Amino acid sequence: MPPAWAVRPVLPLIGVHFNGVPLEPGSPVWSLPWWPPVLASALLAAVLVPAAVAGPVRTGPVTGIATSLRRTAIGPLAGAVLLVLVAVAVVYPVQRVVAVFGLAVLPGGSAARAILAWQAQEPAWRVVLTRGARAPRDLLAVLGAVVVVVTVVVAGLLVVAGAPGGDAALHLAVAVPLGWAVLAVTLWLQVRLHVAVAAVAGLLGITGGLLFGGSVLAATPLWLAGPMAWTLSAATPDRAVLAVAVSLAVAVVTGTGFVRTASRG
Repeated sequence: MPPAWAVRPVLPLIGVHFNGVPLEPGSPVWSLPWWPPVLASALLAAVLVPAAVAGPVRTGPVTGIATSLRRTAIGPLAGAVLLVLVAVAVVYPVQRVVAVFGLAVLPGGSAARAILAWQAQEPAWRVVLTRGARAPRDLLAVLGAVVVVVTVVVAGLLVVAGAPGGDAALHLAVAVPLGWAVLAVTLWLQVRLHVAVAAVAGLLGITGGLLFGGSVLAATPLWLAGPMAWTLSAATPDRAVLAVAVSLAVAVVTGTGFVRTASRG
């Protein structure tokens, strides 16, 4: 009930229920955490306010691509996912938030974001190229920035939910390059082959991540076979270094392939 989000944090402060009846001793309302509704309100505002106040602007290439993506489901989906993660943090231990983010949100969201973005750009892509030869790089930059923003917000959520700062920083360090790699691979598969190939590759990658990174196999060397789940399985410094290095290499190689192919229109 979003209209109640602004009221719930102050109930323990003023000592009443929602209906104004004074709280009785031992009521669970006394111990309601204040941060979930506050964070949920901020996230909802971050999604809705820009859409409400946005108007016509003179756009450069990057701004133009970002503006065109507003007509896709990327923004609403990102906001909905963050709200779901807040709900998971309220109900379950912080480890569940890490699992949901690492096994589903980051890999699935990055692949879906790349598919939605390219499907929105492809019909007019030749026209886009006439307005700027850097359009493929600009598209990668805009989508990569979304990965960074979402991951930083989730890292902050982990800290607020009780995760040690070092663990949150480690997840952040692995998640950002991994998200870039998934974006680049998905975009490259679309321009080289077909959107169906990119979608199937993403689905198989998520399945492999669940198998090798979301089970007891994550404690064995087989964690390497589930790269989509490295945000969860690369939870030690030595694993994180390897995961970051491989993710960056894949992002550079496939990102370069996407730029070259997309630049030919």
